[in-house]
Amino acid sequence: MSKSTAPKIVNRKHEARAEIERRQRRLLLIGAIVTVAIAILVIVFGVLNVNVFEKMRPVARVGSTNLTVNQFVEEARFYRWQLIGQYQNTYQIYQMFGEDPNFAASFQQNLVQIQTQLDSTSSVGTAVLQKMVEDQLVADKAKEMGISVSADEVEAYLKNGFGFFPDGTPTPTVAPTTAPTSTLSPLQLTLSAPTATAQPTATATLDPAATVEPTAEPSVEAPTPTVDPNATATPVPTAEPTATPYTFEGYQTEVANYIKTLGESNVSETFFREFIRKQILREKVMEAFTADQPAAEEKVWAHHFLVQDETEAKLISERLKSGVEWNVIAAEIAQDTTGEKRMEDLGWFARGAMVKEFEDAAFSLEVGAISDPVKSSFGYHIIQVLGHEDRPLSAAEWMSARQEAFQTWLDEQRASDLVEEFDRWMDYVPVEPTLPAEIRVPLS
Repeated sequence: MSKSTAPKIVNRKHEARAEIERRQRRLLLIGAIVTVAIAILVIVFGVLNVNVFEKMRPVARVGSTNLTVNQFVEEARFYRWQLIGQYQNTYQIYQMFGEDPNFAASFQQNLVQIQTQLDSTSSVGTAVLQKMVEDQLVADKAKEMGISVSADEVEAYLKNGFGFFPDGTPTPTVAPTTAPTSTLSPLQLTLSAPTATAQPTATATLDPAATVEPTAEPSVEAPTPTVDPNATATPVPTAEPTATPYTFEGYQTEVANYIKTLGESNVSETFFREFIRKQILREKVMEAFTADQPAAEEKVWAHHFLVQDETEAKLISERLKSGVEWNVIAAEIAQDTTGEKRMEDLGWFARGAMVKEFEDAAFSLEVGAISDPVKSSFGYHIIQVLGHEDRPLSAAEWMSARQEAFQTWLDEQRASDLVEEFDRWMDYVPVEPTLPAEIRVPLS
């Protein structure tokens, strides 16, 4: 018979020790679980912070509206996509006409400008942030003015952009509008009498940032027209629609392909349609906001002599004031072959078209008066004003004035306390989509 194992005697002391060990193991397990859980939470929070929370933070605030990092990134991607498209179109034209030296330099300059902008995250980011802020300012103004944009308007805008006209493409006939003109006064007829000797054309006194309205004929516009009572209005032909160039299915295919291309740059169709809506809204707000923009502008009609020597300028001014006719001196100036002396009829121009010294003198002179020599960066001017009046703006000039007034308002709003911008956008400017390496041009 084998010996039997004696039963293990467990007393209260042993039970207490075992319970302590079980509790210790449980606490260690709980501690390990908690540690792992905290580590996971830290990782998850970090990921969420980088990919979710941080991108929900504002890059700008307009009133009570936050413009977020997420919005900024998608706007910037689309902006880059637009720049690349512009670059590719210019590059194709450059390939066709690049052999012509008259075109090559201009096209290459445009390509370098776009490429440099794409390479600069600061340039891209600044432009995008400005547009986002302006869009929100427009949205707030639209709400105040009761202006909105419907889905149908967005769709119509899209169809127009793709050249799809279900009801036929309108072919309007532009009816020219004749601006009211006045008969020249005897003084103006005398002052603007043609010179027998042809004068060289020059633009030295123009502000490079502005365009001067040319003088096409001696007649000038004036607020009080001379109307022919026997004149008969000529009827304008009614525009006839032409056949739609393609089917609705073809239009849908083009839009789908366009959206697919956008998607390859991580730009959604929702964003694109919202982009169109904002564009329409901006146009409607601008139209309403500037409806009262004056359709006439103060202008001066002047001609001048430009010389480089102050003594000669004083002599010309004195001769004119003593009664020597303008055209006599103009004929003398025309004999100069150095290009340092010239006479120009500048036509009608508004404020801002000329350098400041010239403008101040021209707008302060009485009609027919001769100025003392006026010094500018171009030399010495002797000015005579031929006319000074408020003149009606052309349709293009009026639209330009309205756009300028609206942009001035936007700039003022951006500079006000209403707008707050944050520099965190600098860390989120995307570098994609990228310009294909094979079409980049040397920057040297």
